[in-house]
Amino acid sequence: MLVAADPTSDIAIGSMGLIDIHRYHCRAELGYWILPEHRRRGHVLRALNLMVVWSATWGIRRLQLTRLRLGPPRSVVELVA
Repeated sequence: MLVAADPTSDIAIGSMGLIDIHRYHCRAELGYWILPEHRRRGHVLRALNLMVVWSATWGIRRLQLTRLRLGPPRSVVELVA
């Protein structure tokens, strides 16, 4: 589990972690949330890059990204997913 914190206040603004791991099938579900006022600043992308590298060390080859719902969809991709 990664926790994103505001660099000035050290208050949590979001988190990301593996929710459902299927080691036999080398896949996992990756869940995340981020406070609305901190979206679209690259926080999720940076955390996602770290989680991809980290999960690969565990043999995970496929990740399914799931945003934990705290509000309306952020993009057309989430509306379709």
